Amino acid sequence: MALLISSLPIAGFAQFTSTELPDSMRSMVIPSLPLLCSLDHLNPSAYQNELAKIASTPGVASKPQCNGDEWKTVCSLTFTNKTAVKLVFATDENRGDSYRAIKIMDQARSEIFSAINAYHFIYEGYFSTDCKKLTRSKYFTLDRLGNREKIRSYENGAVSDFPINVPVKKLEEIYSPNTLLRLQQQYKNSTRPVYVGVMGGGVDYNHPAVAFNIDRNPEIGWDVIFSNNLPFEVGFEVMHGFFRDPHETTVSAIIAQDNPQLRIIPLKTSGDLSGNGNIRLIDYAQKRGVKVVNMSFVYQLELWDKGDLKPAIDSHKNILFVTGAGNMGKDLSALDTRNFPAAYKADNVLTVGAIDKAGDVADYSNYGSLVDVLAPGDAINISSEEEHKNKPVQGTSYAAPRVAKLAAKIFSIRPDLSPLQVREIICSTAEMKSYLRDKVRFGVINEQRALQMAAQH
Repeated sequence: MALLISSLPIAGFAQFTSTELPDSMRSMVIPSLPLLCSLDHLNPSAYQNELAKIASTPGVASKPQCNGDEWKTVCSLTFTNKTAVKLVFATDENRGDSYRAIKIMDQARSEIFSAINAYHFIYEGYFSTDCKKLTRSKYFTLDRLGNREKIRSYENGAVSDFPINVPVKKLEEIYSPNTLLRLQQQYKNSTRPVYVGVMGGGVDYNHPAVAFNIDRNPEIGWDVIFSNNLPFEVGFEVMHGFFRDPHETTVSAIIAQDNPQLRIIPLKTSGDLSGNGNIRLIDYAQKRGVKVVNMSFVYQLELWDKGDLKPAIDSHKNILFVTGAGNMGKDLSALDTRNFPAAYKADNVLTVGAIDKAGDVADYSNYGSLVDVLAPGDAINISSEEEHKNKPVQGTSYAAPRVAKLAAKIFSIRPDLSPLQVREIICSTAEMKSYLRDKVRFGVINEQRALQMAAQH
């Protein structure tokens, strides 16, 4: 059972005691954790009834309000000191097939990423099955000014800290003198630089596979979750809690490999498509001179319809958005499969499926008339963590950056071309095989032919 608690910052309260909760919640919630843990997370009324008993104490300004769906219950409380509390109850287990799990994570991401923007303190705790023992927990710690400083983890009696704002290392700290000199010479001898935005969960900008290509002038990039210019690969979801994910670091490494002229700008999005966070993020990318944005993620229709990513794409026609088709192994045009932005047809959107080593559509890749081109979907995880390091991965997430790289290389040759013209060059030079005709519009990308056409265009 997982219990997640988020609250607004408490005036003058910077340090938390070993109970890991702010004062306003401690006396009310801590004694009740075992009881709350034991309740059925699918029964919001049970939580509402118990919290009503707990909340009948001085300092609570409102009755608890609990709502739930098939995977979680969310309860809200407000204290008289205007501290708002949100409690999220869910079990940490796999429910349903992979499609259902993807949908659940998207819903969870929307719920809690918006909370991260609004709430200073977030606590995540996991309990033993008998609800008598807190087995692991994670939460923000705050500095003396009340700013989120790091994520503190407790598991099996061990405490570890991970900084939220990971400092940017100098290139001299990352590379040996000879390696740095070689990279600088390659950059000097390459074509004109092109700026590529990598949109998603953040990048390990200190990793040697990407650090040289990360544009540092005047800053690394932007993080709409933590509202700073250090978009590192750390995030938060209901089903996963606080986590590090090398996904966008691996994507960036594919773009960067052997192309020092491609300058990467990490664009860390919240996953919550409400508000105007993505519009502001793409505005930022445009001001930094970004020509291509890689989007190796998908959203379901309900989030896409209410969100701001579509307006962000529509209002930035001078940027080419390259997106993965998704990994359900189904026809992308089918209503029950359709995900976005892959299924969105616009002149500045290029949708990419994946091929396997035999050259056929990979069994995991979405396909069909809404998929423009195909590219290899195999990669090796680029990570500083032993848990993820050098592990083989696959997906349309890793096919998309190969096409984004090609688009950027075309822009480096012909900066005067429009996103539509670059899109047409990539599509018209793709190779169509007879066995692919019902699975993709144009075929498998051909980098050599595309670059030759761009030079002659």
